[in-house]
Amino acid sequence: MVGIIYKLSASIPAALTFASIALAAVSVVLAPLLMCCVCASEKVETTWMCRRFPALKGCLAYREAIAEFKRLTRRAPARLHNHEWWVRLSRPTLRSQVEQDLGKRGLDLRPVADYATEGYDYTYRDQSETVLVRCEAGSAPVDIGVGRELIACLDETGADRAIVVTPSGASKRLGSYLVDRPIHVVDPELILGNPPADL
Repeated sequence: MVGIIYKLSASIPAALTFASIALAAVSVVLAPLLMCCVCASEKVETTWMCRRFPALKGCLAYREAIAEFKRLTRRAPARLHNHEWWVRLSRPTLRSQVEQDLGKRGLDLRPVADYATEGYDYTYRDQSETVLVRCEAGSAPVDIGVGRELIACLDETGADRAIVVTPSGASKRLGSYLVDRPIHVVDPELILGNPPADL
């Protein structure tokens, strides 16, 4: 490029100057394009690796949940009394936080390999009982479908009872459905303080 400009201008300073300008202009166009290609290739590689190694998908989701938890913690240090903080959490982050807080109470938590297949997040032993735990994020009240799924899970696993941890409470339909059934809906803030007796 320098040689071409030098032949046209017959001036070395002009050739160097215009070559630098041309190189900078090309870099402005090519640099974002190169970054897009790198990001796309990393995404394709990650997708391929997750399909080949299913455990990797869970590890990446856990890492993302931890990163999101750290960001939200920096924004809201007084989270114990901030209902909106819990509502904004994604499901993986809520699951990770509840699991961490229950673990601090000395409970032997046993996460499932695949929440979508199993229908719950993890189990723990409470004296002689086995308890299923399911986390539901978001601002919408948990509907009756979750209760029906957990009843099926209780029948299939032989667990004694289940809890649904959610910051948004239960819908009226779910509340009516759970009467006299061994499933309780619990606010995540209660787990950090004095948990209810049925937890």
